[in-house]
Amino acid sequence: MASRRILVTDDEALFRTSAAESLRGRFRGAEVLEAENGAVAMAILERMPVDVLITDLRMPEFGGLELVARISSHRMPIQIIVVSAYITEPTRIALDDLGALVCVDKPIDLEVLHRAVERMLAVPRAHVSGVTLAGFVQLLEMEHQTCALRVASPDGVGTLVFEGGKLADAWTGELGGDPAALAILAFKDCTLDVVGALRSQVQRVTQPLSFLLLESARRADEEHPSHVAGQWETVSVRGPDSLWPDEAAALPAAPEEGASVAPILCAAMEIDGALGVALVDAGRGGTLGTQGGSPALDIDVAAVGNTEVLRAEVRLLQRVGLTDAIEDILITLAEQYHLIRPLTVGASSLFLYLIIDRKLGNLGLARRQLIKIEASLRDAPRPGFALESSGVRA
Repeated sequence: MASRRILVTDDEALFRTSAAESLRGRFRGAEVLEAENGAVAMAILERMPVDVLITDLRMPEFGGLELVARISSHRMPIQIIVVSAYITEPTRIALDDLGALVCVDKPIDLEVLHRAVERMLAVPRAHVSGVTLAGFVQLLEMEHQTCALRVASPDGVGTLVFEGGKLADAWTGELGGDPAALAILAFKDCTLDVVGALRSQVQRVTQPLSFLLLESARRADEEHPSHVAGQWETVSVRGPDSLWPDEAAALPAAPEEGASVAPILCAAMEIDGALGVALVDAGRGGTLGTQGGSPALDIDVAAVGNTEVLRAEVRLLQRVGLTDAIEDILITLAEQYHLIRPLTVGASSLFLYLIIDRKLGNLGLARRQLIKIEASLRDAPRPGFALESSGVRA
């Protein structure tokens, strides 16, 4: 631990000091530094390597967003914990999946902070690829920012305009609106600059940011199926039809009809608010069984369609250089939650797709119950369902 370094940045002296002292007590031997604003933090980062940066986002003058943008532009291999009072569950999942960015709620729970730092210090510095453009724009969305982000790269120069956290406009070259946003989000080796508020007269970006990120990754993957350049490095990306290992023999045999699949589906349908569930084999492109649904909600069609959501997310993670396992993907609608949870079944492509009524169900409880279902499959495998414990990986 002696070679590791943690930097706490916050303009509130009481929080900064108490957080730093608690980290010194928890991670003995690690060097814990303090900075009262982004400018002081950046001066430290330019003098010495830092493993973990903990920063508030809202500080006067040189704030946390500007600090993260500068780190991204300098391609510093630093993992960042942002402290914010504006974190929603979907945003937390999206940012946590990007690896280099983790969110911690205000008021802060020091035990939660310690666990996040512990996970980050376990990652060798050489394996950290830094904060990506995708991660930074999601941070702007989470913080409800009204600002313009200037993005420069060898691919071109463009501007993304955010209003209250929503991507409202974009332009690069002769492109504007959605086409410009897709082009900019595909830029590589980016330099980021937050240039302040810039109001858009007309909202020319019509698609949600999450869709634009996935679509830009899909298009880049189609253009370069063998290797897609990430923001810092070139990473190997499998084609869309070989998301999981190429050897067909590595896939477990599909569950036998009836007995193997039904208990899984029944257990999932017992979750409060469950409207429908499917067990899907994305590698083979179909459902192995479904329960629930209605004439207005075709579970088979929705489940197979969400195979592409999972594939796109894996490609995006690969593109930004992450190799961690996907625990689940959440799609939040006005009245429903849609959960995609890959099963930890070795190299398989099986996942559970669960739809929950938001008024009747609880997202946290649903997640815990899906984990229990998964654990029961590992502990007591059924005939035709050879389960292992490694998991689907990005």
